[in-house]
Amino acid sequence: MQHAHIYLNFPGTTEAALTFYESVFGTRMIMKQTFGETTFMGPMPDHARNKIMHAQLPITESVHLMASDDVDGLSPGQFVRGNDLHSIHSPNTILPRSPPIA
Repeated sequence: MQHAHIYLNFPGTTEAALTFYESVFGTRMIMKQTFGETTFMGPMPDHARNKIMHAQLPITESVHLMASDDVDGLSPGQFVRGNDLHSIHSPNTILPRSPPIA
């Protein structure tokens, strides 16, 4: 079976967004972890503790939304709208080749 995972980054609103998507798609998050629940992060700012480090919401058996919050001081780089979506496909996903352009 082919799989597609869509990874979204939000500016601190991941939980609200995925709660909305639960109502849209009629599914429930199967995983949600805050930065404060992690055991490997070490000391962190108080404003980051309840933000989402990783969450996963199945849309279908083979398509899942995954998401996290971009948190100042913890996230690599700066949140930029438009650069907050990533698509991951399973290795057995084969796309048709286009014919060469003459």
